[in-house]
Amino acid sequence: MKTPFTPIKLACEIAGSQAAFARAICVDPAFVNQMLHNRRPVPVRLCHVIESGYGISRKELRPNDWMIIWPELTDANKVAA
Repeated sequence: MKTPFTPIKLACEIAGSQAAFARAICVDPAFVNQMLHNRRPVPVRLCHVIESGYGISRKELRPNDWMIIWPELTDANKVAA
């Protein structure tokens, strides 16, 4: 079965492989595989690392709860008057 496109799949492609991505974010390759197949969510502690290193937003990494974890991002699109 083909892996659906996810933010983690994009990060793996940017890094060159799942193993390279795992090394870059200091986790076990099996953990990356679990995130890749949506068996585990991306841990909050890794979101900033992935966002800054791979350009994948925290909103994409945690689509169901980013607004609770980082409420300041909801104001990011507002323009100051």
